[in-house]
Amino acid sequence: MAKVAVNSLKPGMVTLSKVLDKTGHALIRSDEELSDKHITLLKMWGIVEIDVKASRQEANFDSLLNEYPPNLVKHALDLAEERFKFFNTEDEVTTVLKKNFIENKLSGANK
Repeated sequence: MAKVAVNSLKPGMVTLSKVLDKTGHALIRSDEELSDKHITLLKMWGIVEIDVKASRQEANFDSLLNEYPPNLVKHALDLAEERFKFFNTEDEVTTVLKKNFIENKLSGANK
């Protein structure tokens, strides 16, 4: 995954690398599962964003996309963008709905 804003972190996410404060001291280890306390600590120390690993669900979704021709994937992604353009993209439910929509479009195109 990429950098995630601290305000968007959720308990259960896993750090990709050590989280350091401005002086270089480690606040959280690499490969650490985040808790509410970790997230609060990051906010207190003024950390804006950190690197987190892709969740298992995201990794499965990415591998699913790789199974289809790029033109079909692009078409499904474009349809999803149009369908969900007025939804809150930060909302977890919207993200799940959007991914399900894409999966359905791809599996329907493969028939």
